[in-house]
Amino acid sequence: MIGAINGAMAMAIAPFSGGLFNPARSMGPLFILDEISSNDQMYMCLVPFAGCTVAMWLYKKLLISEELDEELDEL
Repeated sequence: MIGAINGAMAMAIAPFSGGLFNPARSMGPLFILDEISSNDQMYMCLVPFAGCTVAMWLYKKLLISEELDEELDEL
């Protein structure tokens, strides 16, 4: 089901934006063709890592209680 949804989204969005849901699939050809010098491609590489870091920080600050934090520290 997830693959079908991803495929449907790609067919709906890609013709308008040219974007892909998998950054590795779009970055690979850019490295081979040596067209990676654009800032847009560098943002596409770095933003997922920044988003993961922010999500991890928010999760730890907002959703983890002190009791759960102590249990995690024991592990």
